[in-house]
Amino acid sequence: MFIGLMLKEQHKNGSIILSTVIESTNTVAHYAIVKTLGEGSFGSVKLATHTITGESVAIKIIAKASLRNKADKKRISREIKILKASNHRHIIKMYEILESATHFYIVMEYASMGELFSYIVQLSKLNEKTAANLFRQMLSGLEYLHTIGFVHRDIKPENILLDKNMEIKIADFGLSNSYINGELLNTCCGSPCYAPPEMITGKPYRAESTDIWSIGIVLYVMLSGSLPFEVLL
Repeated sequence: MFIGLMLKEQHKNGSIILSTVIESTNTVAHYAIVKTLGEGSFGSVKLATHTITGESVAIKIIAKASLRNKADKKRISREIKILKASNHRHIIKMYEILESATHFYIVMEYASMGELFSYIVQLSKLNEKTAANLFRQMLSGLEYLHTIGFVHRDIKPENILLDKNMEIKIADFGLSNSYINGELLNTCCGSPCYAPPEMITGKPYRAESTDIWSIGIVLYVMLSGSLPFEVLL
């Protein structure tokens, strides 16, 4: 499999660890599956507990059969590359990658308070002090991401998680990419309600500017509980 071969090759260079495991219904290596946290295009995200330390983790389970073409494989390998390269308190951490005969398992930090989206819905809208604090954390994480040469391209409340201390953890790098400073990108992706106009209309766009636009929309949503405008496609 392309990704497995790629990761093993990276492991030879000391950059990433891929462990082969035997899967079962309720366990993966030293992790006991607790429940499903969410479903995605390539698989699901599970809450699990390390059987030795008792630490809670989130495991993204990717079915190899769901990676039907080179684009799918490239998207997953790119997400892994970004998670591996990142080390910031406001970006979700990747602990290790496991592989079975049929799946890849990305073991990550567990943000126990869930999505920012759910938090906003629960409260209808956030007060200015709370919104400003969360916005500052998002800016810090995105500034770091841009500094190391990556752009997220799908910033929205559903992809921003909160840990037990109510601190931001930027997650879901499936649409992210690397870029050179000043480079224009062309791929139209992300969520239309949070994407900048030039991306939606198919024009070239500055990589980092897409994230800045999107985080501005998130700030508006936090303060008002609604989107600033509707996108008609």
